[in-house]
Amino acid sequence: MSDVEVPEQGIPRMAVNLRAQRAPHIAVGALVLAAGAARLAVHTVGHEAEVARWTAMTAFVVAVVAATTISRKRRVFGRKATARALAFVGVAAVWLTTVATVGLSLGAVGVLMALGYGLHLHWWRENRIEPVTEPVVLRAYTDLWHDNLSGVGGPLAGTRVMTERPVAGGVRLTVRLVPGKQELATVTGALGKIRTGLGLRPTDELMAEHHPKRDQSYIRVTILEKSPVLTRDNVWPGPITYNPKTGRVALGPFVDGDGYAQWQVYTNNSIWGGFLVGGQGSGKTRMVEGIVMSVVESTPTVVWFADGHGETGASSKLLRDHCDYFAGTPDQLRIMLAGAHLVAAARFDDMLLDDLEGFTPTDDRPGLIIVIDECHRFFCHDDIQELAADLITEYRKVGITIIAATQSGNLDRAFGTGKHADVLRSALLTGNGVVLRIKSGSIKDVLKLAYDPRDFPPIPGYARMVDEERGAAFRGFRVTDEQIATLPKRMRWRSLSAAEGAAFGPGYADRKGVRGKAKADALRRRQARQAGVHIPAPAPTSAAGGLAAPQAQAVAELLEDVVFPVWPGSVEPEFEPTDSHRKVLDAIGAGRQQPKDAMEAAGIGSSRFYQLAGDLLAHGYVMKEGRGPAAKYRLTERALIQAA
Repeated sequence: MSDVEVPEQGIPRMAVNLRAQRAPHIAVGALVLAAGAARLAVHTVGHEAEVARWTAMTAFVVAVVAATTISRKRRVFGRKATARALAFVGVAAVWLTTVATVGLSLGAVGVLMALGYGLHLHWWRENRIEPVTEPVVLRAYTDLWHDNLSGVGGPLAGTRVMTERPVAGGVRLTVRLVPGKQELATVTGALGKIRTGLGLRPTDELMAEHHPKRDQSYIRVTILEKSPVLTRDNVWPGPITYNPKTGRVALGPFVDGDGYAQWQVYTNNSIWGGFLVGGQGSGKTRMVEGIVMSVVESTPTVVWFADGHGETGASSKLLRDHCDYFAGTPDQLRIMLAGAHLVAAARFDDMLLDDLEGFTPTDDRPGLIIVIDECHRFFCHDDIQELAADLITEYRKVGITIIAATQSGNLDRAFGTGKHADVLRSALLTGNGVVLRIKSGSIKDVLKLAYDPRDFPPIPGYARMVDEERGAAFRGFRVTDEQIATLPKRMRWRSLSAAEGAAFGPGYADRKGVRGKAKADALRRRQARQAGVHIPAPAPTSAAGGLAAPQAQAVAELLEDVVFPVWPGSVEPEFEPTDSHRKVLDAIGAGRQQPKDAMEAAGIGSSRFYQLAGDLLAHGYVMKEGRGPAAKYRLTERALIQAA
């Protein structure tokens, strides 16, 4: 027998929501029909008292059975929902008995509607009809969940789908776990089985996370058949991705469009680094460049760059050309890291003498981020591995950290194999961790991931955080070639202060000559090859010799930094939205987009509203469509990122 393809049975998206929406109407209507049937029986039989008695008895029995059933499921529905259901059962029994006795009238129906619909308001609030912009056909995931996952012997036995609602591009389930026996980790550990149980395609997105409004026995499971994020161009909006209030950089929107993945840079009295891994074409380097430019433009931060590809700095021309200090060989990185240790020692002295607590970046004491790309080429040296591990674990509190990135699929190789490898890996991932598409399967086991990066779609920027808050993939912003070519030239790329440069030693004063010497050596070798002369490669400098240069000693005062014009797209420091501004933003974000509606929601008058809206327009927090009372205001990417 040949294989026959069975067409997928679908349920229109709006029908899924309307089924829950019309349930209260069905309940009230059924009671009216029952009352009509009782009155018809009175006219037919002619014994009003007898019919009323039997109606009352029947209503009482049905109410007791219904109340018992509902009470047994109190742990599933919750106390409040159970109380409302019991109240409705009681109202229904009393009303039906009364109508069977005194007769059915419009007044009686009105009383039933007022009481019945009043008790169902919470139900409608929990089962809203959400706007749908795409004609997507959904599969009945609730039935599939119960048939394949929650039954006896299933991977999630005892769980129950409470609601199934459409969202942009897919469906969102609210699932109740078995209290005391299951947790979110139970679900994330079974994602593969959930995918097969729900019949998902390889291109479907699956996310599991804590429910934002209920206790932790409730989770949200989102299935996206067409992500609203993955199908659009995701151009980097500029350094506004850095939020000075949270100290975080928005890396890009989650695939369901609900919020942004965040990279933590600064917290109170501290700085954080991190680790990124992704194969060629995954968008790893552009993500690092976006992080660096956002931080450089928005905070007093110095950037050093080491490239495992060598002195060409081929991994990132942007960082190579604009960083304060570049290293392209293991020996050069040894000097850089040893110098960072000496700068840290000077900062510890400052903490002692100036009675400082922790670190806050300032012009005199800027943050220092050392970006090490293709880090596997450096961390294979045990002494570099040790220097890096000590720096991350000990010097975060004085504002020095490392961002390491690699495309190596072998994470044992990525962090090295020396005795400090585990410390280095743990220290990096304590800050931030991002995984992009890569061909190696060892990453899943080494980092204990609930997903396999080999299964990621071949979309640049598609990534997940190692320590996930939402359990969702995200799409990293795409830094364009034009942005790379123009924006860095308008930014201020800082250097260490003269005092901290002196703490580093002569190696810091000579840092700009390293690349010039590398070019001169490369030119000499090329000319020799063209002349047919073979020149052996120079022997690498020993670790001890490499560490000799940065001994602390006095150096000439460094030239003052050149201050470039501020890029117009950056957040203007003199403008900080007030509480009144935020009321307007909240109103617009809640869908009150026309001036009259926004004024009412914000509780402000006309002249004050237009003054506040003008401020928000001028500083890029909202955009305006149309004119006059018919105009509409919408939040910009900046406002959404600042609120995330």
